[in-house]
Amino acid sequence: MTREHITDECWQDFADAIVLSAVDDWRRSKMQMHVPSLASKYAAGRIAECERFFQSKWFEILTGIDGKVFLRRIKEGFSFA
Repeated sequence: MTREHITDECWQDFADAIVLSAVDDWRRSKMQMHVPSLASKYAAGRIAECERFFQSKWFEILTGIDGKVFLRRIKEGFSFA
């Protein structure tokens, strides 16, 4: 394994961690919206923040994925059990 390959792999791992963290934040906040509490107010802001990120150029650079398509897919796959 070359040094370049290791560096590329590390950057990809970092990009993946950023995206996975945003998805986790989005899902957790969506669940909080179903709980009547003060947290729901903050959850709405976090959801909006994550959705802006998913639709940003930065998201597309990190993933190579169209953020609008990604957002639609996670919304379709989200269920509150």
